[in-house]
Amino acid sequence: LHCFQIAAAALGLEREEEYLARLEEAARLDEKTYAPALVAGCTTVAVRRAETGDLAGAVSFFERATSLAPENASLHLDLADALA
Repeated sequence: LHCFQIAAAALGLEREEEYLARLEEAARLDEKTYAPALVAGCTTVAVRRAETGDLAGAVSFFERATSLAPENASLHLDLADALA
């Protein structure tokens, strides 16, 4: 999907908001295929934020990922680690 490819390019250019917006667009167009990519994208941004010391940002994106995939236990663990 075109918007998925643009998302990958945006991440490479460190444009996180565009990256997530494109993943959201891809997930809207084909939820079954791209919803997991949106969850992974939120997690990627959360990890990047944590690595730069933006823990509030990391928590926010881990919360978003968790809300998109509440059945994913590892996301809850990641969120708990970011809150610790």
